[in-house]
Amino acid sequence: MRSVFLAVILSCASVAQATPFTFSNSGRVSDSAGAAINGPEQLTFEIYSMPTGGSPEWSELQSVVLANGYYSVKLGSIVAFDEDLFSTGPWFLQVTSGSAGVLGGRTEILPVPMARTAQSTEILDSAPVACDDPSHYGRLYFDTTTSKFRGCDAGGWGSLGGGGTDIPVNGTGTQVNPGQSCLDIHTNHPSLGDGVYYIDPDGDGQTVPVRCDMTRAGGGWTFAIKAWYQSGIFGQTGAVGGVVDALSLKGNGYRISDDVIRDVIGDRGNFDVLYDQAGFQSAESTGNYEYSTMENYTAYYRSDSLVSHSSTPVTHTAYRVSDNVAIWEGELGCGTAGGVHGSGKGINCDYVVRGVNPYGGPNCDVNLGIAVGGGAGEHQWYMGQHNSDTYHYLCNGSQHSSSYPVNHRWWFREHADPRSAGSTIGTQSDPGRTCKDIHAQDATLPDGIYWIDPDENGSALQVQCNMTYNGGGWTLGVKSYYSGAGVHNVSTAVGDVTNALTINNGGYKLSDADINLVIGPSENFDVLATQSGFQSAQSSGNLEYVVLGNYTGPFRFDIRMPESLTTTTMTSYRISDDAVAWSGNMPCGTVDTGRRGISCERASGDPGAPQGGPGCNINIGTRSSTGTSYFVMSNSNTDTYLYMCNGGQHSSSYANTHQWWFRERN
Repeated sequence: MRSVFLAVILSCASVAQATPFTFSNSGRVSDSAGAAINGPEQLTFEIYSMPTGGSPEWSELQSVVLANGYYSVKLGSIVAFDEDLFSTGPWFLQVTSGSAGVLGGRTEILPVPMARTAQSTEILDSAPVACDDPSHYGRLYFDTTTSKFRGCDAGGWGSLGGGGTDIPVNGTGTQVNPGQSCLDIHTNHPSLGDGVYYIDPDGDGQTVPVRCDMTRAGGGWTFAIKAWYQSGIFGQTGAVGGVVDALSLKGNGYRISDDVIRDVIGDRGNFDVLYDQAGFQSAESTGNYEYSTMENYTAYYRSDSLVSHSSTPVTHTAYRVSDNVAIWEGELGCGTAGGVHGSGKGINCDYVVRGVNPYGGPNCDVNLGIAVGGGAGEHQWYMGQHNSDTYHYLCNGSQHSSSYPVNHRWWFREHADPRSAGSTIGTQSDPGRTCKDIHAQDATLPDGIYWIDPDENGSALQVQCNMTYNGGGWTLGVKSYYSGAGVHNVSTAVGDVTNALTINNGGYKLSDADINLVIGPSENFDVLATQSGFQSAQSSGNLEYVVLGNYTGPFRFDIRMPESLTTTTMTSYRISDDAVAWSGNMPCGTVDTGRRGISCERASGDPGAPQGGPGCNINIGTRSSTGTSYFVMSNSNTDTYLYMCNGGQHSSSYANTHQWWFRERN
């Protein structure tokens, strides 16, 4: 076995005498052919007083996880240095790998650790010694003038690979030089292959080793979840297991935490997922594997509940593993828009129309599976079903994990930012005044989380923007549902923007002051009403959204608002195709005094009311409470209602949440 030692001392981490002294070391381990070694490794570090021969003055053994061969450690963190060790010099470091032997020759320790005698932390901002002969090769320092690491090699001070090119501080995937995600590493270094890398997804300095897929479907995928029937991670939100378990068949479960996944996919909540498997369901397949991608999904990701249907159009693509050929492309219904069991967890997608979707193989360009029995017409893409089973069933038969030696795996990647070239609008450094302002400046932007500064005082906040419905540019003001939502009668801000579109699981609203800034000084605005989930007694997921147009008055949520000063118009749209189901007017502000915010109702039997469907162009729901039509942000019992052409869509006792979005009218 052969190994090349690439990097040595980076910096000193020492302060007062009472603080244990450590300093950093990084390097790369490769085999006799020069290929990087990945995974767990035992490294022995020894310090000598001479470049060859002699006995070590200090040594320690550390367990590391190699990412594309690279490691980074803090020396002295296991075996403390003698306080007088660095009072003289020179000193030389030797590193020995358990599988590859000694990593090159001994390397002289640079002056940085000597800063311990001055009891200060130091990062050199200039080359510490000359870089003019092979004995200096492998030295590395941080150049604070360029904010880049620089190494000594045959090309001088520059990249460790030669040529004198600067090395960027972040993005190489080592523990000392992590990427924000596998996509970040892949973008900065497209030549790097699949393997274990380090990422720091929230930039807090705490690195996480993860598996990266740098080759399939464009590359840059961060491995997040390994699961199978009763694997013990159903509904879990925290990290489970170690990265060494990630790609194994069954064995230990593995997942990174929901927090890390959300950091990987970015603040916009707009992401792609790659779904593959180890092993197979032998009754339906002979090992002719597929993997699939789901691209352009926009929703708040979580693993302890069913994730809402994407607010942006989604494309599923199935690929044959043996040659990466695409064999089917289409869309499955996800969350409440599909035939998904209500107690499923994570992203669950199901068929929309039998015979149009992959149909278990027959409608694919290549039928990889058998597609027999009762499952022949089903199409399932489930992270976790109610019995903790998992399903991947497109062109490869019924690949569910129950009782079979098969586990499923999910990889995440932030979806490409669609903003126009040079556009930064909606970012923290360049917030819009409202979502409407952001949409006007860059109409290519999709639904998602953006930064706005509604009073333009330099203090920006994050909000959910809907950029697609009815012309786009809607700012989410209130999320409400029955009982415990915490927003009824409240004029202040409630909750966090990342929870704004979830089904139940905590209320959310902007403060009344911010909502009034969003609707502008004219106080003339439109309201968009949408929902996540549905009232299953009245609907099978055939949802509507409603626009209340031309409302005039200051917004308040601590009272029932009075009737608009201008004549309003309501329009109900079928969510699947934006078809107009009904348009008319309903009186607002004249009903139950226990209600809060905007509250509108058309009395039972009024021939001008949509009557829960029969009075509409399209009867979307079923209706058991006939006649009465509601647009109620919050009732006295904290229930909410959106009941026009989609049955009795109130939230009481159902997994159903309403959202109320605002847009300045003029």
